[in-house]
Amino acid sequence: MSNNKQKPPVTSKIKIDINNLPMHICPACSNTVFSEATEIRLLSAIVSPSGKSEIIKVPVAICSLCGKKVMNSDLEESALRGSRGENNVILQS
Repeated sequence: MSNNKQKPPVTSKIKIDINNLPMHICPACSNTVFSEATEIRLLSAIVSPSGKSEIIKVPVAICSLCGKKVMNSDLEESALRGSRGENNVILQS
């Protein structure tokens, strides 16, 4: 009798201290708090796999102070600033 059971893949857990991660700062108002909203996209029946028009819901982040939508380019720039140590926010209690 052969044993054909596959062993589960080995996974390692990486411990990340979120206090050491750069914080995204709204480029319009310097706020650091964001809310989730939903964009509605319409998929034409011509390109839809089902052949029917569809509504696609896309989650987006919105600055809770000024309402600016977070764009991928904003996040990339924020990540670059953080990697250079330019995006560190000191929170005071």
